[in-house]
Amino acid sequence: MSHVALISKLTSSSDNRVTLYSYRQAANVVSSIVVYMVTFFMLKSNGNSNEQVSQDDNSSFGLISMAIVGVGLIFTVMFQMLVKEPSDQGWLIDLSPDSSNSKL
Repeated sequence: MSHVALISKLTSSSDNRVTLYSYRQAANVVSSIVVYMVTFFMLKSNGNSNEQVSQDDNSSFGLISMAIVGVGLIFTVMFQMLVKEPSDQGWLIDLSPDSSNSKL
């Protein structure tokens, strides 16, 4: 949850913090829906006419879990490489429209 703690360090504006947290929550919801959709379609395309999950679905669950872990690993590496933690001296960015100088 360190990425959530970082939100308070990214901007001094309470409104901008709420916006950043809203983006995070929206991405969380979208990613959950994508996981459910991928699981549904992978299990449907398995060719098993039975509506219940069985031993035949083992390979599908393996592929689903590897894909989800792989995508999570990619985004974790991107987060670590692209998001720079601010120093204790000030805020990293100021998202307010009237600010002409950001500290990027």
